[in-house]
Amino acid sequence: MQLAGNTEVREASNITEILSLEHEVANQTQSQKSQDERQRKQTETKRQSSAEPKQPGANKEQAQPSQTQFAIQASKETIKNSKVRTRVAVCVSGQTRTLMMLPSDPSYPTDWRPTAKLPKPTEVIPSGPPIAGAIQKNVFSQLGIFDVFMRVGTTESSAREPKVGDTTACELLRPSPASGGQLVCVVEKEYQQSLDAKPQIWQSHKYKRKGTLLYQLFGMFRCNQMRKQFTARTGITHTHIVRLRPDTFFPTPIPPISKLNFGMLGSSSVVIASDEGCDMARYEDQFGIGETNIMDMYLDRIFGAMLQRADDWYSRWSAYDPGGEWKAETMLIHYMTWVVNATLVKHDSIMMCLMRPKDRRANGSA
Repeated sequence: MQLAGNTEVREASNITEILSLEHEVANQTQSQKSQDERQRKQTETKRQSSAEPKQPGANKEQAQPSQTQFAIQASKETIKNSKVRTRVAVCVSGQTRTLMMLPSDPSYPTDWRPTAKLPKPTEVIPSGPPIAGAIQKNVFSQLGIFDVFMRVGTTESSAREPKVGDTTACELLRPSPASGGQLVCVVEKEYQQSLDAKPQIWQSHKYKRKGTLLYQLFGMFRCNQMRKQFTARTGITHTHIVRLRPDTFFPTPIPPISKLNFGMLGSSSVVIASDEGCDMARYEDQFGIGETNIMDMYLDRIFGAMLQRADDWYSRWSAYDPGGEWKAETMLIHYMTWVVNATLVKHDSIMMCLMRPKDRRANGSA
């Protein structure tokens, strides 16, 4: 499959193949590391050979370093004296229902329930799609160098859902040329997940449309998988990851990523949105920023909590709240605490509002 950004991501025909794909990505990453190590050793061997003392009878005139040697030395000094640069991966997953929507659209959300005095979307972005424009203006501008990995699942069952392979919506979130980043996008058929394998854990799930949560978790996993494949292919790594929904309005700029506190060794944090702004921002699982090692587990929790460790997670939840109902938000909070040893920290300066279509039919619908 050819994707925006000229990056290829192989699909799995069903969820049972995902673990093997994950293993494949890990092997690709390890292969790249091995190749880099071989190249490093070859370079070191050549350097040592050139530094060996000359044999008796050889020309005693001291050889002058070549321009190449000067360049290598200058490069080493530059790396030695420079700080590690931050490069952010933005993982976008979910339905694009309002990302492209104009205020003139009959379905444009008007009841976005602000709980604080915030600028309206059209005040932030006077022309063009306000949701996409605000993400570019108030989120992307604060990230420095970043790449966008966008996974859109579609059932093609409504006019608002894109067709498989139609990446038009992704272009609205393409990094600007000045940012130095890339866009990797895939629009694929939404997988039909089965809950039969783990019925126990779902018996106490709050909502009837239980498959919706699996779609959300699987979308985040696929997005993270695309990032890993990008790293294996290009060698480009990321220091931080942002979890972002494409139907989210940011009325004000988020803080620069350099100003956020992600905790210390042994006490990691994922920064999430404030309770202020809109009441919909109180859903802790809809936005997050963290260091890559923590966000990698955050995005892949479909396996940690739903599949590989489902029985263990359910046992702990049952002991924590006997007979209680759990939701996606509570699952994330306790998964990050119990499994990842990390906490979700709300930041007062991060305001966000979910922008659902005015004629949205039900939870999980487009």
